[in-house]
Amino acid sequence: MKRNIKFRGYDKDNETMYYSNSDFHFKSRFRVCDIKNAPFELNELMQFTGLQDKNGVDIYQGDIVNGNSFLGEYLKYEVIYNEEYGCYQLRSLQEKPLAFPIKSFLKNLEVIGNICEKNKL
Repeated sequence: MKRNIKFRGYDKDNETMYYSNSDFHFKSRFRVCDIKNAPFELNELMQFTGLQDKNGVDIYQGDIVNGNSFLGEYLKYEVIYNEEYGCYQLRSLQEKPLAFPIKSFLKNLEVIGNICEKNKL
């Protein structure tokens, strides 16, 4: 199975998220550019996890998602990459910032935002 490698980058100055294709060309409604020659600074670079939420929305590192906990509570999580284990995980945004494997929650997840636009949640 071929995995689709995509990135997105956030330009804090213009409050704009740019998405790439597999050739690392970032695009928005107004601009298309190569990441190496970008005419702006990307403050955050986030990789596509290869997964989609329950609504078919691509899940990226840095996304904020809603999902059920093991106890049945509906909680918010941040999608993180754990370098030690080499996998994407969900880190709880509640009082106890525990991390869980993303696959165990996949059918219940819904992307509601991202860390760059957290104040809009």
